[in-house]
Amino acid sequence: MSELGYLKLDMLKLKTLNVIKEAIKIVKEKKGINIQDDIDYININDKNLFAEVRLGLNHGIFQFESTGMNGLIKGIAIDIFEELVAANALYRPAVLSLGAHTEFIKNKFDAKNISCVHDSLLTILASTHGVLVFQEQVMFIANQIGGVSLGDGDSLRRYMDKASFSIGKQMRGEELTHKEQKDYDNFKKYWDKFLDGAAKNGYNKDEVDKIKEWMIKYIGYGFNRSHSLCYAWLAMQTLYLKHYYPTEFYTALLNNPKNGKKEEVQEWLSAAIASAFSKGIKILPPSRKTGWNWTMTGDKEISIGFSGINGVGDI
Repeated sequence: MSELGYLKLDMLKLKTLNVIKEAIKIVKEKKGINIQDDIDYININDKNLFAEVRLGLNHGIFQFESTGMNGLIKGIAIDIFEELVAANALYRPAVLSLGAHTEFIKNKFDAKNISCVHDSLLTILASTHGVLVFQEQVMFIANQIGGVSLGDGDSLRRYMDKASFSIGKQMRGEELTHKEQKDYDNFKKYWDKFLDGAAKNGYNKDEVDKIKEWMIKYIGYGFNRSHSLCYAWLAMQTLYLKHYYPTEFYTALLNNPKNGKKEEVQEWLSAAIASAFSKGIKILPPSRKTGWNWTMTGDKEISIGFSGINGVGDI
């Protein structure tokens, strides 16, 4: 899209935002407390929230609901915000197939395992325990080693990603198709800039070739740190609500169910109710205190709304 001069925006429709908004409203109605600022300026150093996520009962926690993700959380033993950010990027099919997540965990608990193809990479990859996790890290490598601008570093990353297969064929001396050659030429334009800059910065060709081979191994799966950070921020907001205002949180969550087939919705609902049980919350049938939707009817009590009764609903 950038070649055409267009800006592409991905607009995500997130029910999580509705859950957060409704939970804040319920807290204000039931307890007379406005927690909007607590949510807007969430404390990313709150150890209670990391203890909460490590429990593995994360139904309703943005991006951290699945069994596999909860296994990764326990493996990492997440205790800081940056690890929550990294987990979002590590739990991707291509990353898991590379084993980058196990390398991340191993290196966290024993820094002696960290081994980079060049010592200059250690500082760039310090926050991710020597593992290339984010796309932005490729930009920083290009900038700090090759002396190219961050913009050109991002172009190098994108073209290296597109040409990763072509680069492998070229390195093996195999003939490229027309499209593969075009992809390779685009990559080489920025790679030559990187090589020139690296030479000026005192790196020899063997060092740079080793860095290239290492980068190609990881390229193609890297996830935006900017995306991961936003996802982790939403996760912290929902963890805050779950930990400090669980009844309000689960009331809001149950009022914003997952879309999908009937079986999927039922499975989601069962998991949400089980998660509420884990917080000592009772789920009660409709009563005179119940509203149309799921209703918080006590400090640790949620009643099913009348809309949940079979045969009752909009005409």
